[in-house]
Amino acid sequence: MVIKLETDRLILRKPRMSDAKILTNNCDDVAIKGFFMPYPSKSEDFKKLIEICIEEWIEKIRYWFILERKSDGKVVGFSGVRDVDNYNNTGYLSYWIFRDFRRKGYLIEANIAINDFCFETLELQKLKSEVATFNKSSISFLLKLGMTKEGLLRRDNYNPYLKEYTDMKWFALFKEDWDNVRGKLVRELKVKIDFLNKNL
Repeated sequence: MVIKLETDRLILRKPRMSDAKILTNNCDDVAIKGFFMPYPSKSEDFKKLIEICIEEWIEKIRYWFILERKSDGKVVGFSGVRDVDNYNNTGYLSYWIFRDFRRKGYLIEANIAINDFCFETLELQKLKSEVATFNKSSISFLLKLGMTKEGLLRRDNYNPYLKEYTDMKWFALFKEDWDNVRGKLVRELKVKIDFLNKNL
């Protein structure tokens, strides 16, 4: 399946092996702690991640998009859906914005397009996400997307950075809930982009 999504500021494209170097160069402790990557992370870890992304894209069970800025071609992060279940019509959201590009609305902008893709093109009925309880910014992002908390799994994931098992909060978003929140997010994003453009 050839898929390339576009927003006002971003091109969302299929990962390439050359992206492994970009992910490695933009790795920081905050991202690794929340993303549960091996620690300390090496370039080989990101190569394996990209290999999995490409293979599972072909198998139609993972669509992780590299977020490329239209203005200069810089990669600002990635976002997408994994573990697509075509029987139950569900999938899991995952995302990572690099440090230099946070708080600029890129993640919301990308996920408006990704959620539309999941609910309209893939015809999923539910998106899920799991987040460590310490990851307040990620929890805030999911709530902003319209997700609701479904439960808490205690000491469910081992975190290599913290060297301990962490509690995980589970969230979910149904298509009807996305339809209700989407317009508000689009309007808020426009206001944010206008503000950023005025303060360049």
